[in-house]
Amino acid sequence: MATERMSELQLLKLKTRQLEEEAKNRTELAEAEICHREAVQKSFASRCFATAVAWATSELVFSCAELLADPSAKHGQAQEVSLGTQFWCRLAYAAVCYAICPYIIWILRPSGGQTDGNGFFADFLKLVAGCTPMVLSWSILNAWVALMNWAGNAGWDDLIAAAVLTVVMSVVEMLPLYRWAKAGVDAGGQEDKLFKRYVVFPAYSTLAAGKLWNNFFNWPMTEINAQVAGKPNIIFLTQLVFYIILSSSIIYVTAWWSQRSEHLAKEFGKGDEKHHTQSEEHHLADMERTMGAYFVSCLSFVYAWGLSNTLNAFFFNLMFGCSGASSCGYATNCLYAIVLTAGFTFYATGMTYQNRLRPWGKAHQSVMILSMSLCVGWAWKGYFNTTITAFAAESGFGRVTCYLVLTIALWIFAGLFWHSFLKERRRAKYFRQQALRRTKVDPSSITVAADEPSSLHSI
Repeated sequence: MATERMSELQLLKLKTRQLEEEAKNRTELAEAEICHREAVQKSFASRCFATAVAWATSELVFSCAELLADPSAKHGQAQEVSLGTQFWCRLAYAAVCYAICPYIIWILRPSGGQTDGNGFFADFLKLVAGCTPMVLSWSILNAWVALMNWAGNAGWDDLIAAAVLTVVMSVVEMLPLYRWAKAGVDAGGQEDKLFKRYVVFPAYSTLAAGKLWNNFFNWPMTEINAQVAGKPNIIFLTQLVFYIILSSSIIYVTAWWSQRSEHLAKEFGKGDEKHHTQSEEHHLADMERTMGAYFVSCLSFVYAWGLSNTLNAFFFNLMFGCSGASSCGYATNCLYAIVLTAGFTFYATGMTYQNRLRPWGKAHQSVMILSMSLCVGWAWKGYFNTTITAFAAESGFGRVTCYLVLTIALWIFAGLFWHSFLKERRRAKYFRQQALRRTKVDPSSITVAADEPSSLHSI
């Protein structure tokens, strides 16, 4: 009887522990899904703001440089600045950003303690930390675009520049110094030093390389659009077919590279380490892995530009009969930005619920979320650009004044919105924790019926 009683108690304890573990796993799974969804939403929102503020800040500084080249610009008069001067101004701005931005990123890193707290200032610093990498990337992009314009901007020039930039940055990423710095930055804490932030600069050049690759891939469409100007239906249908081919190819390459990189990583760790690191196969595999990863990162931006060009062709060329976004006016651009923001925010939020298992699905999900956030930022950039033109024409102010007002207003609005966004996320997390606490049961409140062997066996 005692043995039977003991087995029943052990069975009861085992079942109780099983139920507790299952409840714990369900809670952790639900919390992980919520955290993942909120992380994607934060990344989506920060990229949208970063794109807009990076463009506004870049144009403000460039307008100041143009003012130095032509003082008549302060009166709102037309000015002609040579392409060479534009390039040197953009290059100087990129150099200043490279000198300042890594320091800001390092100071505002999570382990630095500067962004601790839940107030407006702490949340604003979090926004600055998230936007600063895009500011640096945008400055490098503008410098390369200005250089290509100065060189004549032919299709083959874009190919050569894109290939050179990709190869050079990939070689830099293969250097032991870069890998040492990258490992320290990824580790964080005491390993994350300011010097290492300056060494990992190739990570900020993928946007510029993506733009150069996009210009080359989009070269046929540029020639076709020049031949069919004024025919919106042909422009849109041609762009749509081109986008379908381009996007499918990029997703396929991204999915293939995901599997290929895993294979290279496994092969990379095989064999005798001392002999393997000096072998030719090791260096070839290392070069393939590094260059492939950099090129695939660039293709993500090519996908985003392809999506943006297709949406522009549909909205501005086909629906409103404009030759482009800049010729449609600020009202149409504002409508386009609002529609794109609402639609892509809803779609991106829905995609965060999906758990893709195959490489094709994972590649499509990651590329689409990045592309949608960039397209929203570019849409608002188009609206701000047309607004600046209209405001300057109505007020008679120069570009510097207009961009100064826009940049300050944009940073303030972004800070207020970001603070409200994070505040709501923290509020939602607090109420989830409170609801979870209310689900816990006090053992003293449980009434246990009289022992019945039959009921124990039924558990």
